[in-house]
Amino acid sequence: MKRLICIALAAVFGLGFAAAASAETEVVMSGDARIHANIVTHENFTPWNARGMNYYTGAPQAAIAGISPGTASEENFTIWERFRLKTDFIANETLMFRLGIRVNNVAWGASLAVDNPPVAIDVNQAYLKFFIPNTQAQVSAGYMPLALPQSKIFGGSLILDTQWGNTSAAAAVVDIPVVTDTFAIKAGYTRLLSGAADFYAGGVGTNATTPVADAVDLFFLALPVTIDGFQAIPWASYANAGRMANWSGLLGGTALGPTAAWGEVDSSVSMNMVSAASAKLAATSGFNSMWANQSNSYYWFGLPLNITALDPVNFYADVLYGAGAMDDRSQSKRSGWFIDAGVEYTGLSFMKPQLMGWWSTGENGSLNDGSERIPFARSFWNVGGSFLYSGNATAFTRNTLLCNPAGSWGLALSFKDISFVKDLTHRLTIAVVNGTNSPSWARAVASSGLGGIYATMGKDLTTDEWLVGVNFDHMYKIYDNLDAILELGWADVSGLRGSVWGPRNVNNAGDAWKVAFGLRYTF
Repeated sequence: MKRLICIALAAVFGLGFAAAASAETEVVMSGDARIHANIVTHENFTPWNARGMNYYTGAPQAAIAGISPGTASEENFTIWERFRLKTDFIANETLMFRLGIRVNNVAWGASLAVDNPPVAIDVNQAYLKFFIPNTQAQVSAGYMPLALPQSKIFGGSLILDTQWGNTSAAAAVVDIPVVTDTFAIKAGYTRLLSGAADFYAGGVGTNATTPVADAVDLFFLALPVTIDGFQAIPWASYANAGRMANWSGLLGGTALGPTAAWGEVDSSVSMNMVSAASAKLAATSGFNSMWANQSNSYYWFGLPLNITALDPVNFYADVLYGAGAMDDRSQSKRSGWFIDAGVEYTGLSFMKPQLMGWWSTGENGSLNDGSERIPFARSFWNVGGSFLYSGNATAFTRNTLLCNPAGSWGLALSFKDISFVKDLTHRLTIAVVNGTNSPSWARAVASSGLGGIYATMGKDLTTDEWLVGVNFDHMYKIYDNLDAILELGWADVSGLRGSVWGPRNVNNAGDAWKVAFGLRYTF
């Protein structure tokens, strides 16, 4: 495998040099490198794993899939390294191809080991971009960053966001500017999961001689409208999800597996989209038993708003609704709402205050009538770079708590771009969150064997529980392309019940702390 990687890299650079020698193709390289140390304690509000897996790498502890939650202790100090290289092969202003390779957030001494280190380099972008001849319509196709619209104040899309290049989606997207800078059409398709590349064999020792619903295909349409000081982006998305779509592909090869949860580290499409009852059936009887139907429909509607007409006071909001498996058994249905809004003041030269809030429907007390939380594929939503949530507002990786915004409501106050000294900036964010999920639901999930997988203490809040998170981040610009960054975080959860999460977890619960320090180089 290492030999193949070396050959592939040699081919990449060989193509780059060959293209550079051609008068017809321009080669442009860009990227970033980040090296940082994380000191983290009680990241699951206990000193143990929440989901039976290595939280940082997503790999099973001791190479055993499905270790029970609370059986592996956390590593408090880890040094991480990541590298992104994007190479654009530009034929002309209407045609280009991008190839991206990466060292994907690997730990010193683990993936970057001195003794026979495993392969750490992979391809994370490979897509074509061109304009349809004699038009302004642009087509992008391949493995590329993809996100559904969300208002600008929040850290990314709640429904589908491939993390700004940390991962990508196999997709095809068309952008059509109908009225320049005023109205456009954006339409796209992505295959999120698939059980086979050509023939579906049905698994080891089995046959599939008839068509099998083995893919999750998602289509979307966005219609951004922009006028002076106002932007609205109504959008809709539809997905057809097959129950044999290799849902376990992101789960370590098992029905729930070591990484069965949600978030930037341990994302699982199945846990994000299905009900608890369906997840339980998948775990005990396999994905062929997850639903009564071979495939189910999912759909979402969204309306992001960005209002700057009253600048320096700007307003932002999103209204989202999603539903799936609504024609299946009652216990398999999942639907819900998510609403967020924010306001910021840009009239100060030394600081930008922001106030943000959100509310989401939560689960009722029963697992038999499906799920009342909004389904989503891959979330990357954040408020003010909060320590609580994933999102593109944080400079480093593996340094947030990955709490679930669905099934909660909260407020966040953020002071962004604080600067009193040249080249030194700060950000302070305080978030207070309460759950909208029934304690009876969380108790039922825990007793079903899905505790720490479908619902996690401190991450999926009940109506009795409150979560407070504070982060104080600092960045000093050493050079134009080199930043020194220090991120500090603290979080506390209250209202936990031993009858819901278990006496052992609750009795050993403690505050979460984070110190992350490192360097970021961009080129």
